[in-house]
Amino acid sequence: MPTLTPTDVTVIRTYGVTGAEPIDKRYTSVRIIPDEVTITFDNGTASHVKIAGYSAKKDGTAGAARHNAEYWIGSVASDMPPEWVAPLLEFTPV
Repeated sequence: MPTLTPTDVTVIRTYGVTGAEPIDKRYTSVRIIPDEVTITFDNGTASHVKIAGYSAKKDGTAGAARHNAEYWIGSVASDMPPEWVAPLLEFTPV
């Protein structure tokens, strides 16, 4: 029986977020109150992070508009995600 060995494996994990500080959306004045983070792993290495949440009003409460902040890990053109994301970037088999 032939054995198939995948050459490229992509795993996407999504986590709920509570209590994180608002983050700045790149190139805009929008601040996002994170409530979800999605991490893409290519062959076991984190390659992309998307943090989603509602815009923060001036008083710090959540607004009506939903926004994303995206980070490409390893790209010099991308900022690094907030520090609280770092533990999630380690791939562990489920």
